Amino acid sequence: MHPSGRNKRRKEIGLIQCVAKNIAKFRLKKKLSQEELRNKTGLEVARCESGKYDMTLTTIGILAKHLEIESFLLLKK
Repeated sequence: MHPSGRNKRRKEIGLIQCVAKNIAKFRLKKKLSQEELRNKTGLEVARCESGKYDMTLTTIGILAKHLEIESFLLLKK
């Protein structure tokens, strides 16, 4: 892989991990378990919080809605 390609992928992984951490942070602020949030959203929250799942904007929007926050907060470092 070309060096610039590796850097791009590192940034993508960093963003995915950032979103994963933010999901957990806001879920815990709402005092919700992963299972409770999964039941509300129909999403595998543990997978989203693992930092290994590349979520769509739709997934981020669903999570934000049920966490009662703006979507951009899940993307914020």
